[in-house]
Amino acid sequence: MVSEQPFDPFDPSFIADPYPVYRAYRETDPVHWGPPQSADAGGCFYLFRAREIEQVLRDDRFVRRMPGTPTDSVVPDAERPFVEMSRRWLLSSDPPDHTRLRQLVNKAFTAKVADRLRGFMRRVANELLDARLAHGHIELIHDYAFAFSFAVIAEILGVHVDDHDDFRRWSNAVGEGINLRNATNDTFARASEGVEALTEYFRRALHGRRTGNDVLSELVAARDDSARIDDDELIAMCIQLIFAGQETTVNTIGNSVLALLRHPGEFARLRSNPELLSTAIPELIRFDAAVQTAAARKPKQDVVVGDKRIAAGQPVIAMLGSANRDPEVFPDPDALDLSRVFPRSFAFGLGIHSCLGAFLARAEATIAIAVLLERCGSITLAPGASLDFRPHAVLRGLQRLDLQIERRRPS
Repeated sequence: MVSEQPFDPFDPSFIADPYPVYRAYRETDPVHWGPPQSADAGGCFYLFRAREIEQVLRDDRFVRRMPGTPTDSVVPDAERPFVEMSRRWLLSSDPPDHTRLRQLVNKAFTAKVADRLRGFMRRVANELLDARLAHGHIELIHDYAFAFSFAVIAEILGVHVDDHDDFRRWSNAVGEGINLRNATNDTFARASEGVEALTEYFRRALHGRRTGNDVLSELVAARDDSARIDDDELIAMCIQLIFAGQETTVNTIGNSVLALLRHPGEFARLRSNPELLSTAIPELIRFDAAVQTAAARKPKQDVVVGDKRIAAGQPVIAMLGSANRDPEVFPDPDALDLSRVFPRSFAFGLGIHSCLGAFLARAEATIAIAVLLERCGSITLAPGASLDFRPHAVLRGLQRLDLQIERRRPS
């Protein structure tokens, strides 16, 4: 029985395709006590079924930090920048700090803002494709998805960057720092280097900044006028937004295009009926979500979840990717159906820590894929293309995706 085997989110076969493993645990051990998610934990509960995941994510007895937990634990100097920075992230906070910080940036990530940016997104996507179509080849992850998503989040924040490769390297290093128990001392050291580089960049970008309609200007005004955010929190917010603002979108675009290529019938249906995009994008995001787990939580008191009693302080991780394939919520969940309509998905989390940029991510994926379909007469995998996913338990995304593309001829 699968529950007798240790759950290993870094097994190569799981990284390649986690969904059969999710199904087995949903059916046999949906609240599974497994290996620790960090070096200082004795174990961890992993939730695989939608009903328990929704219960925990909406229950305010589960918190990111246990009350009274010291934050001044001994951390090696090389790892300290990442550890201290990540503790200040919106993702890592609980009310009332979480409420205060989220209110400062909420209005920059509404559906209205995402709609207003659609023209900008479309222009960026077209510019990125112009040169690639001439060559008939594109490496989708770096040359298109990352460049596109980075341009959008930079526009929202109000930053201008010449060297995207540096930001990609720094962002990847920071992302490895949240990679559950696979993180090592070297991982945290590299993540700290990324944090330090990003911190230096944003300190320069914020220097003397006071007016503007972008997020950075509003955060500076909140610091100077009302002291609702301090300098350390401001830098942490910038780093989280620049990291999360492109990481999710990059993975969503890559995973979605790969899913379409693997389901040629649905791909052909979408190409013949572009109006399907309104349901296709939520379905593609559900089918192979960019974020597979919610951040670990701990109950402030003993709580019964499913058939297990979770003691106060024991870590719990909700496997969002498994909930998105739960047949109790999604009939025939392993099928890709671009006309599927459903009331909710778990791709962006639930509760107070649901993804701040969900509207933006859906809009970006819609525009990026729409422009690909409009401009490309054919999209196929390049011969010998590698389909390796990053060895990451939280963030699911391809390392690269080489495609052959052909310019669409006028009809």
